[in-house]
Amino acid sequence: PPSSFNGTNHFFTPFEEENENDATLYAKSLLDLGEYERAALVLSSGNNASAVAGSTIPPPLEELSSLGFFIRCYALYMAGERRKGEDVEELREP
Repeated sequence: PPSSFNGTNHFFTPFEEENENDATLYAKSLLDLGEYERAALVLSSGNNASAVAGSTIPPPLEELSSLGFFIRCYALYMAGERRKGEDVEELREP
C-alpha cells in the first residue's frame, strides 16, 4: 500500500506529471536510468556539457516546480553517494 501522511497520497498521478515541463520529465527519465549528474544538470541554470565533466553543478533553474526541485536534489544526492562508493572502492584496491 502507498505510504501516506495525514491521509494524503504521495505518489504522482499521470495528470500531475502531465502538468510538469519537459525538462522535469526528461530529468526524471535520466534519474530512472541512473544518470544522476545529467538529471541535475538538466534542471540547472546555464546547463552546459562542461559541467558534467567537472565537479560543480550550476544553481537550479528559477522556474522549477516542487517536483523538479526534488528530482534535482535527489539526483545530486545520488551522484554524491555513487562518487563516495567509487572512492571507497579505489581505497580498497591495492
